[in-house]
Amino acid sequence: MLLNRYGITVRVAAELAGVDEDRIRRWRTHPRSRRYVAMSAAEYDAFEAQLEGYLERGDAASGG
Repeated sequence: MLLNRYGITVRVAAELAGVDEDRIRRWRTHPRSRRYVAMSAAEYDAFEAQLEGYLERGDAASGG
């Protein structure tokens, strides 16, 4: 997943996505789990746009 690939913490992912940390964890849970929640297309698009800026600024390399 992108978080692992770029070393992004759940906290940072939540900030980028504009959701709480539990929501991030639920997105990352196995799809057969009762806790699993699918990321909507709108949530994905918003997260992707924020992630792009985050990576371009080099925030991932600096740890935050």
